[in-house]
Amino acid sequence: MNIYYNAEYTGAHEEAHLISMGFIAEDGRGLYLEFKDLPSYSINAYVFSNILPDTYIYDSTFPDPEIAAETAGSVCHANDQDFRIVTTSDAGQVIQQWFKELLSSYPQGETIQLVSYCCHYDACFFYNLFRGETPEYINMICYDIVGSVMHYMTDRTADIPLSARLKDTLKNSNMEELAQKLGHPVRTYEKCTSIKYAEVIKNVYEGLKGSGKV
Repeated sequence: MNIYYNAEYTGAHEEAHLISMGFIAEDGRGLYLEFKDLPSYSINAYVFSNILPDTYIYDSTFPDPEIAAETAGSVCHANDQDFRIVTTSDAGQVIQQWFKELLSSYPQGETIQLVSYCCHYDACFFYNLFRGETPEYINMICYDIVGSVMHYMTDRTADIPLSARLKDTLKNSNMEELAQKLGHPVRTYEKCTSIKYAEVIKNVYEGLKGSGKV
């Protein structure tokens, strides 16, 4: 079973902290987590202006955290998604419980394959949540669709160095537009959260698979 996921965090460095994580299953069910233990020292100007407003618990437009959580819960429920406020200490347990509920509808022995886009840091954060005890039903190798997107978007016959091809892909690819082009449009979300990007990744993957590109 594929699980498509995305994470928002405070930077690509050893002091980085998770802000949110979103997971979408093959059948469309989702789990959206926001982390309440985000230390203030890790929030720079860019994160404050560009990432936190697209969360609920850190969105300053909500009058208090309870209303923010209620709003997030209502929006997620409408999309068949669960919303949870977590810490880095308990997030692994929450994810495991949700994964087990998904696996309960599959034959015994089914495993989970994580799928993401440019997922190096996302994967590191994810596995760290299990404190070195990742459940055996989770494949430790995350499938990264950036290579498939790169080959779809660029001329494979052109004599271009791989590094340049990859750089152009990351710079120029609009994943939401790509999902639309592939015939798998993404639903409307009021915020550009990690759960939205998880759905974008799912739809792009399914579109590429339908085109024989993955």
